[in-house]
Amino acid sequence: MYRLTISLFVLISIGGLLAGCRLLEMEPGDPVTLTPAPTETATEEALVTETAPAAGTPPATSGGTATVESQPTPTLAQPAPTQTADATAAQPTATEPPAEPQGVDQRISFAAGATSATVESAVVSGTRDRYTLWVQAGQTMRVEISSLENNADFQVYAPDGQQLKGESPGEVVELWEQRLPQSGDYVIVVGPTRGNATYRLVVTIPPATSAEPTRINFEPGMTAATLEGQLEAGGRDLYVLGAVEEQYMTVGVTALSGELVLGVSGADGTVFLPLNAEQMSLQIVALPATMDYFIEVVSTGAATDYLLVVSISALEDLPERIEFEEGATTVTVAGTLDAGGDLDSYILRALQGQTITIEVLPEDAPLSVYLQSEDAADFFFAVEGRLVAELPRTLDYVLTVSTPNAAGITNYELQIMIE
Repeated sequence: MYRLTISLFVLISIGGLLAGCRLLEMEPGDPVTLTPAPTETATEEALVTETAPAAGTPPATSGGTATVESQPTPTLAQPAPTQTADATAAQPTATEPPAEPQGVDQRISFAAGATSATVESAVVSGTRDRYTLWVQAGQTMRVEISSLENNADFQVYAPDGQQLKGESPGEVVELWEQRLPQSGDYVIVVGPTRGNATYRLVVTIPPATSAEPTRINFEPGMTAATLEGQLEAGGRDLYVLGAVEEQYMTVGVTALSGELVLGVSGADGTVFLPLNAEQMSLQIVALPATMDYFIEVVSTGAATDYLLVVSISALEDLPERIEFEEGATTVTVAGTLDAGGDLDSYILRALQGQTITIEVLPEDAPLSVYLQSEDAADFFFAVEGRLVAELPRTLDYVLTVSTPNAAGITNYELQIMIE
């Protein structure tokens, strides 16, 4: 036993001396490799777990390349914090709505062969539901909404973001219809005017007609045309006529039986009169461009006969546009009116809130001077040779100077100032 102990001591000492010698022989900077005892490790296959694909993610296809993300270094699980009574009370229960509910956002698709789609839903106060659908330029979209509480309203936005149908304060509009100016995605936004709203939304888009619209041609020397038409229940007729920039155009339709709506738009997509306006006539005192103008007549009830009257000013009667010099606020216009009653018309553009002052010379001339907006909705006239008006909108205004039938040749001068 004693010899065995001595032998082990000698062997250990010799091993230590040899290791020391090897360390002495190593050059500075040589790596020292420590080889730990082998232990069992988890295989790579054990680290990769199979997970279900996320909603909307397409399934993997054969032949594809799978990418495996590196696994994070495992850490010790920390104990879950103890939930206090206050924290528990702050959590909403499963039956409570979220603090800020979000409305739906979905695309409307028509079934094969269908021309309308119906959505029945409910929207919570403070939120909006959003519906998107693609429409071709020239098609007519009809949106109708009803609600149990009579408190659901909607807005329609064109692909360029322009709001085509807006809210009317204090009024819930349940029906809107318009020929659409451009192709693309249109958005219908539904919301309550008060409280929550349970609603039924119906969107109808008749197929785009392949038939050419009826072109209106005036007889030689004439500036107006009257057309007779017949419509079936829910039917529509489309007319087109070419006109020149600055010409004056009037359109009017009369239903001989039943009910009609009238729509007027330009080839560039400008809508002058939407179909939902329930307006049977329109005056445009200065057309904005030389192009085709479309007139649409739609039956909103039973079959009906109608008369459509369209007139356009003669080219030689185009009004003169008044332009101000850069930086100037005043301009003078002079003219001569023929005997037996005559008139001159001018066009000028002004901004909302500006004040226009027109002085008429000579003061004792038998002149009538009046100013109206291009849609004839706003009207102002001179009193004792002076017209002062605060303009309500930014658009073109038509200035007219006229004499009575008993007047002779009359020279006049208008001094116009816009603040």
